[in-house]
Amino acid sequence: MNDDKFPMRCSLDIDEDKASISSVVYYYDKQDEYYALDDTLCQYLLILS
Repeated sequence: MNDDKFPMRCSLDIDEDKASISSVVYYYDKQDEYYALDDTLCQYLLILS
């Protein structure tokens, strides 16, 4: 594995009892480019007591 670093951002949406992670964006500084996944990646059901 190499030592390249990819800064990442994502969107975390919380709606009542659900949380979802979407719109993940990576930045690759050596090529000065952004790579994006604009889709819902994970959904979680929040158990509130």
